[in-house]
Amino acid sequence: GNTTVTKLYLGFNAVGDGGAAAIADALAGNTTLQSLDLNNNAIRDRGATALGNALQHGCSLSLLYLGGNAIGDAGAAALAGALAANATLRALHLGGNAIGDAGACAIAAALAENTALCELYLGGNRIGERGGTAIQGALVRNGELRKLGLHNIELAAPLCNKCEALVLMNVQGLCNCKAAINSVPNDVCAASDAVIVAFLRGS
Repeated sequence: GNTTVTKLYLGFNAVGDGGAAAIADALAGNTTLQSLDLNNNAIRDRGATALGNALQHGCSLSLLYLGGNAIGDAGAAALAGALAANATLRALHLGGNAIGDAGACAIAAALAENTALCELYLGGNRIGERGGTAIQGALVRNGELRKLGLHNIELAAPLCNKCEALVLMNVQGLCNCKAAINSVPNDVCAASDAVIVAFLRGS
């Protein structure tokens, strides 16, 4: 097995589901590879599910790039299941896929329990109000996430701002204030920094 390669870049190839499944088989039990880039490889739910399974079986990846593929709700749910069990993954890039509200809700459920992930990118998906609200609720409980990408999705700006505010509170060590921030109506959240500043001034 591999004992030397820590980063593998395979972006912009035609890996597809079959290739992703083969890579996943090799990843299971691998404790050397830290970063895997599979951006823009026509990977769908089957490939994402295989990678999710690998993350639950001794894989030590800390960075996984799956942007620009065709991963939908089923694949997102499989990756979410991995997040619930995996303690090594620090960054997950899922921008530009086909993830909808069901997939976002699955990821949110995992975020509420996960204590390892620091970066999550979901921009350019099909996430709407239901998925965004689920993510917001998860962020009230999650104290580890430091970066959250929600650009180019069909989500109202105030809800995005609330999510960003909750992540910013992780960065600034204000997790104990999250419940109060979360109670601020979304329609008065003009910007994430402004939400926190307004709260602190009134506390």
